[in-house]
Amino acid sequence: MAFIGAIKVDPPTCPITAAGGVSKHTITNMSDVRINGPPKQDKLVFQYAFAEPDVADAATVFANGLPPIELAGETHMKLSAAE
Repeated sequence: MAFIGAIKVDPPTCPITAAGGVSKHTITNMSDVRINGPPKQDKLVFQYAFAEPDVADAATVFANGLPPIELAGETHMKLSAAE
């Protein structure tokens, strides 16, 4: 089940060059949907895919809402709900 707009990321962009870097963000749960019971382990998955060098906005690689057939990698971040 997917919730559109369920989280807010501030700042909404991550300006890291190809050489690397650091960008700090705050992720806020904007959803009031919660399953009854104690909080459970959840995760946030960052997916990476190659984009052609002439692509100005890499978001176009994921434009159809699905990842490309071949991902360059994934990073999983464990989330813990606070009462």
